[in-house]
Amino acid sequence: MENTDDMIGMISAGTQIPREYIALLVSKHKNEKLCIWDQIAKPILLQLLAENIRTPMAYKNNRWKVAVYYIVKSSRQVLILSKIFEQGYYVESIPLIRCAYEDWLRVANILLVDGNEPADAFNNSWINIDAKNYQTFLLAFGDAATKDVFVSPPQCVIETVKLNEKIFVNNNFRNLAKNIGLEKQHDFIYSYLSNYAHGSIVNRVRIFDDKDGINIAKIPNRELDEENQLALWSYWFFLRIATITGREFGKDYELYSNTLIELFQQKISLSTCVFNKEYLKL
Repeated sequence: MENTDDMIGMISAGTQIPREYIALLVSKHKNEKLCIWDQIAKPILLQLLAENIRTPMAYKNNRWKVAVYYIVKSSRQVLILSKIFEQGYYVESIPLIRCAYEDWLRVANILLVDGNEPADAFNNSWINIDAKNYQTFLLAFGDAATKDVFVSPPQCVIETVKLNEKIFVNNNFRNLAKNIGLEKQHDFIYSYLSNYAHGSIVNRVRIFDDKDGINIAKIPNRELDEENQLALWSYWFFLRIATITGREFGKDYELYSNTLIELFQQKISLSTCVFNKEYLKL
């Protein structure tokens, strides 16, 4: 929105706009700082995630199990991310934001596909994960220690270890991104998040101030200029999770993503470059 007339026109024309986005429209026009996480992202996300599981239900199939798992997981992450933002620990927030991005890729690869096969595979993937942990611990620390640590492993885990010299656990997130049409964006997003999450030297500018050639550790403090970029990324990742899982319960939350894309479509920036929807590549 370039001016007030555009903003008013969009509203008066009957375009549905989530009420929380009105503040975003106004702040963009007036060039005012807005706490995007507290005023927009957090309330919307908690509302949508709660709506997804508000109706009493039973686990009717593995697709629902996947959806509920990611809804609850995302709700917990939204709450803890709020605490981290409040204290200004932005470096420490990035591994959690990367986790939200990974969860978006995973849930999209499972629930965009018709049928139960991907969900069934996901819900049974614990076997390979446990078997790999068992196998690698055994190779590293020997039989006696393994028996002490893994007291009664399930038989399916033991059989998997016996049948596989090397157990594979699929953590290729680029392939997951490619499957849903996001491989080009992924190459930037995942590299950007991982460089900060892995404690590389790039974190120095977020942790230290350089004064006269001397590095002085920053006291964590809430800074909206820094936070809002991370907040928009987090919001988009969690919003897509809420939208994809919501479809399993007959909910349509696309308005929230579509409006956000429209509001920022005139300019791609670091804060908005993640605003790309997933789609299943056949």
